[in-house]
Amino acid sequence: MHKNSMRKVKKEEISKIISTQLMRSAFREVIEETLYKKYAFHRHPAFIIFISFILSGGIGTGISYYVKSIEKKEFLKQQAFEHLNSFNKDLMARRIEAGYLRMAFMRHVPIEEIKIKKSNYDKAVKQWRENYLSHQFSFRKYFRSKYSTYIEKSMEKHLIKNLLLEIDKEITTYYDEYIKNYPNPIPFEEEKMKLLGKLLNTSNRCGVGFANQIFDLIYRDIKFDSSYEWNFMKEDFKNTTLKTECKIP
Repeated sequence: MHKNSMRKVKKEEISKIISTQLMRSAFREVIEETLYKKYAFHRHPAFIIFISFILSGGIGTGISYYVKSIEKKEFLKQQAFEHLNSFNKDLMARRIEAGYLRMAFMRHVPIEEIKIKKSNYDKAVKQWRENYLSHQFSFRKYFRSKYSTYIEKSMEKHLIKNLLLEIDKEITTYYDEYIKNYPNPIPFEEEKMKLLGKLLNTSNRCGVGFANQIFDLIYRDIKFDSSYEWNFMKEDFKNTTLKTECKIP
């Protein structure tokens, strides 16, 4: 009788262990499928707590860590997209205000209007400069780059140095001359205004080109290191549209 009772207990314990393992295995399959499909509820804190509570030991801890790592990745991805959108807005505002000022120069408007448009342009440039590093730091975090990325270095050379700074120089030179000679109109320099127009159009195409490449890298969600990103952008400047879009007029 005693032996039969022992056998019964052992069978019950074994059955319980098997059931627990099967339950854990089933939960693991559900979690893996959920994380793969990226359902929205997996990012909810309550979900993480529930899974950690159900799955004891290393399994629960491991899955909780995995969910949190995906949550962090999704946050950085969303943050990068938001900064990319802001980057585009800041660049467009700078270009639009420069275009308004250029048209004012060409129409020889009163000095009061020139000063207002110059002030608006200066505000747009200031906003761009204030936000630029914040945008780049967000991209660095997403690209997992401790230092400047190749995208950032290329942007500083092809967009900022070759185009935006040249636009600033042309506008400042023409504005100073305009103010100095007022009320006498300065001779309209058609070639300078044409060059300024070409620089503005090129800066817009170049900025959009960079934004498209950054968007593509973020959207594809590829695991890559800085060397991958370096080679990607390097080849892009050799073989695709950015080389043309950022070419100095």
